[in-house]
Amino acid sequence: MRKQVKTLIIVGVVIVVLALATGALFLFGSGGGGESSSSASQHELAATFVDKTSDDVQSVTVQNEKGEFTAQREEDALTISLLSGLATNSTELENLAVAASGFYAERLIEENPSHPADFGLDPAAAQVSVTYTDGSTFSIELGNASASGGRYARIPGETKVYLLTETTDSFFYGVNQFVSNVIFDAGLTEEQKDEAVFVKAELGGTLHPQPIVIESNPYKNVETHPAGYVDKAITSPYFAGASVSVDNAFPSGLTKILASSVEAVVTDPAQLAQYGLDQPYSTLSFSFQSGDETYNGSLWIGSKNDEGNYYATTADRRVVYVVKADNVSYMELTDRQLLYPIPVLINIQLLSSFDIDASQVTAKFEPVVTEENGSKTVTGGVANGNGVSADCIKKLYESLGKLSADEITDREPAGERLMTVTYRFSDGATAPITVDYYYDTARTVLVKVNGLENAPNYIMQRKAIDSFLNKTQKALNGEVVVPSATD
Repeated sequence: MRKQVKTLIIVGVVIVVLALATGALFLFGSGGGGESSSSASQHELAATFVDKTSDDVQSVTVQNEKGEFTAQREEDALTISLLSGLATNSTELENLAVAASGFYAERLIEENPSHPADFGLDPAAAQVSVTYTDGSTFSIELGNASASGGRYARIPGETKVYLLTETTDSFFYGVNQFVSNVIFDAGLTEEQKDEAVFVKAELGGTLHPQPIVIESNPYKNVETHPAGYVDKAITSPYFAGASVSVDNAFPSGLTKILASSVEAVVTDPAQLAQYGLDQPYSTLSFSFQSGDETYNGSLWIGSKNDEGNYYATTADRRVVYVVKADNVSYMELTDRQLLYPIPVLINIQLLSSFDIDASQVTAKFEPVVTEENGSKTVTGGVANGNGVSADCIKKLYESLGKLSADEITDREPAGERLMTVTYRFSDGATAPITVDYYYDTARTVLVKVNGLENAPNYIMQRKAIDSFLNKTQKALNGEVVVPSATD
């Protein structure tokens, strides 16, 4: 009995040992054959197709849904012939060279897929052909991006689908993404910008059906000239002082103009229509000086994109940019904003009198000016032969200077004359300037400046004139009036 039990125990141990050995073979395989098989399988998972440097790239041809382009090495960098003469984005061109210098597959995805379209390879999303400086070439087809990272790829003429791990973004760019976003750059230092002197600007487009020319005011500091008080003047289609808005816009905002992005490279002028640039909303040509150099530039804006920013180009119409509307506010200046609203503004100390002629009041105001130590001061005045205080005559004149226009007009006066103001100069040589105010509508008057070449006609509020005539009557009685456009 004991012998039988012992025999059974021995048999059981042998069975257990054999089972463990079989399990070990199942789990770990046999020594040499299994390791060799594993190495062969691992070799199939990865592949280095190209391993070069960016300097080895002679040319890259890319075809994708945005078009086709070839970048060719010239000296130390890739260039695109379509962009000849344009400022290019050197960083993106270098990224393209880097992307074309090496192609490495992390693993083989499928030997012979039945549906290549599942990988974006039927047709391929992008096709890339590279020639290297040693004369070798390489081509590859790129598909969809993998959810886990990388991009599916295939060698032309083969069926195997690989997963590439390198960055391939450059192969999905349009040619526009290799253009610099610098629209204009005079290349000035901060010191040179501070020294820049505005010369001229011309605004046109549908916003300005009559192009408006703005220049440095040739009469600046000519005290007896009605526009001698402003830095810039509108010289066409009329002559008048330019507003402070214009003064602030030029030239500091134009020494360098940047786009937020480049939308397209134009190969056919008809393409401009889709951006509203065939008939641009506003056009600008400008020039300014810094030192002995004169700089010239241009900018056109068309329609707005979905973000409310403008499509833009320059006079050569080769590139369509996107510019932020806030950055080109000077392009949106209207006639009303461009115009200095005061038709005539003369220093009272230069006048022998300012005369007011209206149906309800006729007055002649003569400032009394005293000069001491080279400084002139209004110390009193005469109103229709009667003495009045300095404050009385100065405050009425200040009220006259606050009669601002709303806009300009091509129309000539047709209604009755409501008021005439005549400015007479104490130097005895300068001809008087006369301003006539005519009835226009129930609410407006038309203002005509006489004695000033090419002056525009203005539209002004009727209530402002009525208020000023009321103040004139008070000033004749010696009262000091409040210098505002209306009571």
